[in-house]
Amino acid sequence: MANIPEDSMNEGKGLPGLLFPFVPHSIETGTLQDNKDEVGGFPLYAVQGQPGKVWAAKPASADAVARVVEVVIGGTVAEGDKYSVSINGTKYEVTAPSTPTAGGIATALASAVGADDNYGASASSEKVTITASTAGAAANADEFVVAKTSAAGTITKTNKTAGADAVAGGTFIGIASYTTAEMMNCGYNAGDHVNVLKKGRLWVLVDGEVLAGQAAYINNSTGKFTANSSSATAIAGGVFKSNAASGRLAELEIA
Repeated sequence: MANIPEDSMNEGKGLPGLLFPFVPHSIETGTLQDNKDEVGGFPLYAVQGQPGKVWAAKPASADAVARVVEVVIGGTVAEGDKYSVSINGTKYEVTAPSTPTAGGIATALASAVGADDNYGASASSEKVTITASTAGAAANADEFVVAKTSAAGTITKTNKTAGADAVAGGTFIGIASYTTAEMMNCGYNAGDHVNVLKKGRLWVLVDGEVLAGQAAYINNSTGKFTANSSSATAIAGGVFKSNAASGRLAELEIA
């Protein structure tokens, strides 16, 4: 059984998400991607590039991540030995000088690889860190091959960080109306269809006291509706149409 506020039953009011009659409404249907133990009246979010999908919990955004490959020079470094890093078939090679060191080879390799248009490189002790110039998953398809010409010592490659594309965060698109779950009061599960009120008037639970005529916001921490603009997201055209104490039902209209 979904959570239903006490004042829904004893104050002659409706339920969270219950629409007001004789008020024009604009409603769309979406497929919920998460669970919500409420019958309606909660914010819904969409993500760019994922049409038809909605979330009750606001999806977080994430920045793109650059691919990172680490090359390590190990063991004995022999004079005249050649060390190379090839990226998609383009070889960057250095030759060990007299009295060579692993750190010196790493520094020389970093300088050579730095000529690649798609990667930058830096050296620290015996390690070369190679980072994609452009963040994103596309770099994961690039092929890295390391090699050396003598049996002395080693050169190894490790994929330290996989590239990842940026993830768009959720954007508020409306409020779940009390229609699809009302007969059983069972709330919503991922995969359920939910009606999204984009314009119109309905009942919502509020976080903090609200007064008729105040602009409506969504508290960024609690996801509840509020008249307090601090740490909150404004609802374009959203206005409270009745007074209500914190935790009680208020009329909210989106024009």
